[in-house]
Amino acid sequence: TVDIAAGVVIEPSGFYYGQVEAGKAPTASLKVKWRDGVGTPFQLTGLEAPGLDLDLSSKRFDAAPWHGYELTAAFRKPPAVGTVSGTVVIRTDLPEAPRFLAHVTAYVSGKVWLDRRDVSMGMVLAGKPRTVMVGCRGLTTAVDLGEVKAVARKGQVSARALRSGKEWMIEVKVPETAAAGRIDDARAVFAKFAA
Repeated sequence: TVDIAAGVVIEPSGFYYGQVEAGKAPTASLKVKWRDGVGTPFQLTGLEAPGLDLDLSSKRFDAAPWHGYELTAAFRKPPAVGTVSGTVVIRTDLPEAPRFLAHVTAYVSGKVWLDRRDVSMGMVLAGKPRTVMVGCRGLTTAVDLGEVKAVARKGQVSARALRSGKEWMIEVKVPETAAAGRIDDARAVFAKFAA
């Protein structure tokens, strides 16, 4: 049996922004709290985000049996495309727990979401074809990709885009006639967006 309310509870355990569209400056919140009767009341004494360009703020909340602080971490400007990760340091007046860490994670993408950006076929035996499918859609439901095409620039593979409802599947196929050696060929082309 574990009583997770005995002590300080951070919920959720970090600032998770999920998929973030490039050009947006997202905000996320969490609560640092204690429970009446089992937790230890505390005062928040400081917030830091080393190496991250975040505005950090806090406000008290009381929703019996829980009490504590709601913390907000807002990007001051849109983060660069890629994965953003780091830590927010939460300081309290508790001698036994003066410092807590909350992870910061955001996946910043352009308007096009692909389930992988690089397609690896692995080792393909000569004379044996291999096909890989790559999922493709707008990052949000408001994004319309328009017509999607897949292009085999060098003819080493075949590539085509297939509509699947509101999403697209990019089919990349190594033919059985492929020559031995490394293959570097296909790319997707989006009618409305560069990718």
